[in-house]
Amino acid sequence: MTRSVSIVVAAWNAAPHIANALQSALDQTEGDFELLVVDDGSSDGTSGIVEAFAARDDRVRLLRMARNGGPARARNAAIEMSEGEWITILDADDRYHPRRLEIMLQAARTHDVDFIADNQVLAEVTTGRSLGVMFPDLRQPRLITPSEFIRRNMPGQTKRKYGLLKPFMRRSFLDRHGLRYDEDARFASDFLLYFAGLIKGCRFLVMPDPLYWYSLTPGAITRTRTVAQMRYVADRVSTFLDAPEVRQDPELRKAIERRSRVVEKDIAFNTLIEPLRRRRFGDALGRLVRRPGMLPYVAGRLLKSGMFRLFQALCFGRSAAKRWTQAARRRGALNSRYRVS
Repeated sequence: MTRSVSIVVAAWNAAPHIANALQSALDQTEGDFELLVVDDGSSDGTSGIVEAFAARDDRVRLLRMARNGGPARARNAAIEMSEGEWITILDADDRYHPRRLEIMLQAARTHDVDFIADNQVLAEVTTGRSLGVMFPDLRQPRLITPSEFIRRNMPGQTKRKYGLLKPFMRRSFLDRHGLRYDEDARFASDFLLYFAGLIKGCRFLVMPDPLYWYSLTPGAITRTRTVAQMRYVADRVSTFLDAPEVRQDPELRKAIERRSRVVEKDIAFNTLIEPLRRRRFGDALGRLVRRPGMLPYVAGRLLKSGMFRLFQALCFGRSAAKRWTQAARRRGALNSRYRVS
């Protein structure tokens, strides 16, 4: 049976939060939807919780993956089994406003768009306390262009990036252009999919209504990304430069090239940070010596992140690093993962 909306939940060891997420979907004022949950190789009680929901409501369907393959693979699996006119995502630790589906479906039909996204409430995952909205400057509905989308997804920005949106995506548009999440991208698969859609002529409307609650975990707002993962996403974005739509749009090409330059600096920075996280100070210093032109950029990034004294310690040895790390931690400037022992 065809539904108006397929809600896709990719879950991995999500037992502490997934019940709240699923309940927020089932509490919608618009009831014409299916709720597709993919257990991506969890080792906790995630599947059992979903099964309990499915026993009470036949709109809930569970798919178990034999092994963990990442959110992109899990979401693609759900899309293939979906029956909805629209596809939208619900992360396992997030939740919906009760009228999200009702309001978004009405807006999608009114504006005749391919993708439509709402604003987001930033919330603490443990308490649910609101920390404001994701896009405070968004005051009226607006169609976004590919170049604007790129400008709002620059490394070094805050978390307020368009790549974090959770739009309703018209299934027929995805199928017509062969669009799915990139399963080789361990992060930013959302960003890559949305940008590919915009390149293909997607009408992408962003609404000011904050109907999606995006959870932030204190002390873990951003995940650690490897240099190899960052390089993969950078190379994928660069391939768009060869698309006819990009070659014919000088503004978009300029935006992609500018983003690529920023990304290269970000990769160089993380090339240094990787050995720092493993407390291999000699390796970090050696990498910096090989690229002395990066020194001002790296120092500035470390200063902003509260790690500048640790960076200074690279020049003075392990004992100094330990003393400065302990002092920084007492002031709350350093996360424990940068411990020197």
